[in-house]
Amino acid sequence: MIRLTLNGEPIKTDVVYLSDLILQKTNHSKMYAVAVNEYFIPKNEHSNYSLSDGDVIELVTPMQGG
Repeated sequence: MIRLTLNGEPIKTDVVYLSDLILQKTNHSKMYAVAVNEYFIPKNEHSNYSLSDGDVIELVTPMQGG
């Protein structure tokens, strides 16, 4: 189990790859942007990007509003 910070909140998870974490947290949304330790990670790298204990992740999904 690794400890991460996701959008400012500490979490513990068993996932290894960024793509798996995104699937858990976005309800399979296709529209999102993600940064790990302040570096933008392109979508084509998500399935190969291994998470490490202590990573800080910002996951942003678009919201409609006015």
